[in-house]
Amino acid sequence: FDGFPYRGIGLATSDSMMPGRQSGFAPIISGIAKSNAQITVTQNGSVIYQTNVAPGPFRITDLVSSSTAGDLQVTITEADGTHHGFSQAYSSLPMMLRQGQFKYEVAAGRYRAGGYNNRKPVFGMASMIYGLPGNVTLYGGGLVAQSYQSAALGAGFSLGMMGALSADVTTARTRLQNATNFLRGESYRAKYSKSMLTTGTTVDLTAYRYSTRNYLSFSDANIQGYSVWGELPYWMSERRRSSWQTRLSQSLPGNYSLWLSGRRDNYWGSSKTNTTLSMGLNGSFYRVGWGLNYSIDRMRGNGDWPENRQISLNVNVPLSLFGSYAALNNAYANYNFFRDSSGRSNSQLGLGGSVLDDNSLSWSVSQSQANQGQGNSGSVSMGYNGAFGQANLGYNYDSQGGRSVNYGFNGGLIAHQHGVTLASRIGDAAVLVRTAGVEGVRVMNSSSVTTDRWGYAVMPYARTYSRNSISLDPSSLPEGANMEQGSKNVFPTKGAVVIVDYPVRIGQQLLMNLTYHGKPVPFGAMAGLKGEADTNLAAIVGDGGQVYLSGMPSKGVLKVKWSNTPDSQCEVAFDLGAPPVKKKGDKSWSPMRQLNETCR
Repeated sequence: FDGFPYRGIGLATSDSMMPGRQSGFAPIISGIAKSNAQITVTQNGSVIYQTNVAPGPFRITDLVSSSTAGDLQVTITEADGTHHGFSQAYSSLPMMLRQGQFKYEVAAGRYRAGGYNNRKPVFGMASMIYGLPGNVTLYGGGLVAQSYQSAALGAGFSLGMMGALSADVTTARTRLQNATNFLRGESYRAKYSKSMLTTGTTVDLTAYRYSTRNYLSFSDANIQGYSVWGELPYWMSERRRSSWQTRLSQSLPGNYSLWLSGRRDNYWGSSKTNTTLSMGLNGSFYRVGWGLNYSIDRMRGNGDWPENRQISLNVNVPLSLFGSYAALNNAYANYNFFRDSSGRSNSQLGLGGSVLDDNSLSWSVSQSQANQGQGNSGSVSMGYNGAFGQANLGYNYDSQGGRSVNYGFNGGLIAHQHGVTLASRIGDAAVLVRTAGVEGVRVMNSSSVTTDRWGYAVMPYARTYSRNSISLDPSSLPEGANMEQGSKNVFPTKGAVVIVDYPVRIGQQLLMNLTYHGKPVPFGAMAGLKGEADTNLAAIVGDGGQVYLSGMPSKGVLKVKWSNTPDSQCEVAFDLGAPPVKKKGDKSWSPMRQLNETCR
């Protein structure tokens, strides 16, 4: 069903809760192995799946869904090294599911619209999609409300080398305001997609939809007016009767691509026909990207309306082509030109880029020139993307005296039991990183996220119901800090905030040579602060009784143990004093303290 606003409750299958190898559509691959064999599946020259199977028939049901269509090459490598295989065509549409999968959505509530005098009926709705054998997907649903009932049924087919096709029909029964009779109508729709890798041609989507005169969607049925013409409100007399659209793309040698898209609509109660045709050629030459586009918009009614033809050109040049200066690495120049069939034209020249170590500060400046009284204009803007939010500032002017300044800030915050932490943004789930009060530790998953003065940071975008590896950059730790584990995995649910603790200790670095009864402490002995349960301060003794520890306090007792017997344990007290201070120009300075101690 077409989407519509409502207030109520809903329950639906969540794609993010599916295992990665089970989401979306992918064909089942079947074959026979003569021995213990390795199965390799490739697409477009890349390996997308590999597994080992026992002798006999095998079935691969957990192939990862691909965003691109194209034949799958299946190679069977037998135990003796021989190879054999086959090709399996693969095409799909977004609504298709693999065999045995089921998706549903149910909702109930009241229709909600902002228009004056619109009907707001209570409704109930249910829809489902089910993957059948033979690469067939069945889908359908129903909607019931006062004065409106609708049902839909359709199927999608993966046709192998012939592409993917879906077809559905929706029937609706509507009673308008102040009417006694019901209007009954149907809407028919078909979609097709196909990719031909040998020629580089892709039919991204071809769709056709036809609606009978008395078919109304749920939103249309709830529009109310002051007058009725031919049983329908007057502004609904020009409802879309049929719609056809397609998009084709063709890869060309040398990083070039050609695309073509078109759409044609006609309407009930009118002879008006809208036709749009667009085409473009994109490419790059020595890192200079460019695109040339041409479009035609034509509206035909009772009389011929003028058509609008437009041509545009855009060129993007990285300034690093002109030198290896650091300031040019992330800077670019762009040029855009536009002209339509009435002679109006506009050309714009701009510069932009990003600076700072993490490219968090962006800037741009542009100047445009137009004809036929459109005037000239220009703009200057800056934006900052930091750990605690995003800020932007801009200035615009035109030759007709217009001036404007725009600015904004957006971000988020998380309130938790230890305080409040700011974030640049917050998605469906967030990870709160805690580093025991250590400031400035960078989260490697995002270059702009670092811990605040209290040792907290928010990783804003986490994948729900999936493994997220959160890693800290050890090079961003302050001098003397110690962190045993720098990466942890979390599995957040939707809407959750997960706290991840990284126990970081700040202290001195210590290299100690230990002896016991005149001999070096045995290799492999464990050394750590006495009375400390913190395993971050435990280390293994190396050759010659040498042990390295970081995050050490100025004073303490080190306990060493290489067995459970009393004569295989010893202790040594140490006093490191104040941390060493680096003097300006002292190239021999080292933050590490070295001690030779006897363990007793």
